[in-house]
This record gives sequence, structure tokens and C-alpha cells, in this order.
Amino acid sequence: MTAPAPQNDPLKAAKPSFWSAILTQMSGVYRRLSAFLASPTGKTLRILVNLAFLAAVLALILTQIFAIGWQELWAARPQSPWFYVLGLPIFFALPIADLVVYGRIWGRPLWISAPVFVRKRIYSQALVGYAGEAYLGAWAHKKLHLSLKDAAIGVKDGNILASTAGNVATGLLLVWLFLSGELSAAEGRSPGISAQFTLGAMFVGALIFGVFGLRKQILRIRGSDLRFCLSVHALRVGVVLALQALQYASAAPQIGLNFWVLTLAAQMVVSRIPFLPNRDLAGAGIALALTGAAPAGQEAVAAAFLASGALAQALNLGLFAVTSWGDFAPKSGAETMMRVGNTGRFPQKDVSDGV
Repeated sequence: MTAPAPQNDPLKAAKPSFWSAILTQMSGVYRRLSAFLASPTGKTLRILVNLAFLAAVLALILTQIFAIGWQELWAARPQSPWFYVLGLPIFFALPIADLVVYGRIWGRPLWISAPVFVRKRIYSQALVGYAGEAYLGAWAHKKLHLSLKDAAIGVKDGNILASTAGNVATGLLLVWLFLSGELSAAEGRSPGISAQFTLGAMFVGALIFGVFGLRKQILRIRGSDLRFCLSVHALRVGVVLALQALQYASAAPQIGLNFWVLTLAAQMVVSRIPFLPNRDLAGAGIALALTGAAPAGQEAVAAAFLASGALAQALNLGLFAVTSWGDFAPKSGAETMMRVGNTGRFPQKDVSDGV
């Protein structure tokens, strides 16, 4: 007699994987949180929290300014023209990277739409985190004729890849600080800073491992497209960090590189916080809070941070006005939007266009 074929246990077959169960729980929490934030009470609470955060940042900045002195800060303001020149590529690095990445995700050149990505940066950095992503998704749905789902998924994938590149860079900076001994030296000048950076490292590490573990569930982009887009953002983050270090060094050359790395790591950790209002201002405030850890020349250090924040706000205001006119939609003719494979990319023209 032949042994009966083993029967598959339907309960075992239906048992979800660990990551699937985690994703399901996270999705439920996200849906409930989104519903609450969309309610009148949630909107009011969000506004109050944003205002309270901005008030706290402004209070921190003013406290540092009064502690150092207005006249001392003005006398120590950055004199090198390179400080202000370097602010331009730092500002435009994200819009340029987004142009390349979203052009790849949506399968079409978007250079004519460059002002849209400048405005996306302004919304996210000067207003509140993810405001720029919401703006870009609405623009893509309206001007690129994508479905709401395709526009949202494309923006979500692009944002996760940008955040992942930033998270990894932040983690590397923190590792370097711990191994180089700079954090221990800073602890002697500013007690308690090591504990703060340790908490920041734990937060960033959780973000990195969370995205890595859930990448197949939360990302639709795959293969060479994923590697290309992630490489673009990794290059962008590396270039911006190098330019920021050069910018600060041009303002206060007497300060060693280690302190600027410490400051950049702190700013990167803070920028990881979701829905953060006015990240440029928050970054300046956090940097000012670290002036006590500077080995020398605190006035020059504080003046550099204030000037960097003021330059970013001036660029935000000026470019917001410049990009307030125009359509900025790529000319697409009678396009038919069709899904190509599972990469999230779209053809630029339907074959019936005859082009």
C-alpha cells in the first residue's frame, strides 16, 4: 500500500510571515492616525503642535543669540563670499536629484518641470515635512495625468529612497563620531551630549532596519530602477554634506572638521523626524544649541549657523515667488498612461501618436 499523500494544513499555509504581520499592524495604525489627523480635532492639534514646535525653536535661537550678544554675532558674521556661494548648490541639490529620480520612476523627462521640484523642497523644508510630497503627488496627478494611486506610489517610493540614503549617511556619521572620540571630547565641553546622540543613533538605526526589513512590502520600484534612484540620492547626500562642511569651514576656519561633522550629524538626526515644521529653521536651532560644544570661537560658530539659516529662508522666500507662475507640465500630446511591468514607470507616448 502506498502511504497517503500528506495533507497541507490550511492554517499553517495561511499563517502570515513575521514582516507581513508587522506591516499589517503598522498599516492599521497608519490608517487610524491618518483618519484622526484628517478630522477637525486632528487638524487643530496638528496646527497647535507645529506652532508650539516653531515657538520652541525660535525661543532656543533667541536664547542663544542673547547669551552670545547681537553685536558679537554681527561682528563674527561670515565674511567669505564662498559661504554664500556654496549655499546655492546646497539648496538646489535636492530638486535636481528629485528631477532625475522621478523622471526615472515615471519614465519621462521632467526638466521643464524643474520649478515644481524647487517648490516641493520649499514646502517640505520651510513649511512642514511631507507637504512637498503631497504637493508633488497632486501635481503629478493633474499635470502628468497619472492616476491618484500611481502618483501616490511614485512619490512614496521616491521619498522612501531619499530618506533611506539620508538615514544611512546619518548612521555613518554617528558611527564615525563614536569611533573617533569626538563625541567624548564634546561631552567634556557640553555634558549630556553623548546621551542625546546615543538616542539619535537608536532612532536612525530603527529607521534603517525597518525600511530594509519591509522593503518588498513598501516599495514597488525594483531592480535597476531601485539601484539607480538610491544611488542618485546617496550621491546627493554625500555632496551636500561635503558642501555644508566646506561652507561652515569657510565661515570659521579656526574650528576643526570634527565639530562640523558633529553638527551635521545632529542636523541630520533632527531632519529624520516626520512632519517636522520648517526643517531649515529647526536645523539652525539645533546647531545653535551645540555651540557650547565648540572647541573655540563660539561667536563665529553661532554666526555661521544663523547666517546659514537666514540664507535658506531667503532662498525659500525668493524662489517661492519666482515659481508662483507658469504651468511647468511637460508637453505630452495625446498620451495614454499604461503600466509597464512592475517597475512603476510609464511610457512617454502611445504608439498611436505616430511619433
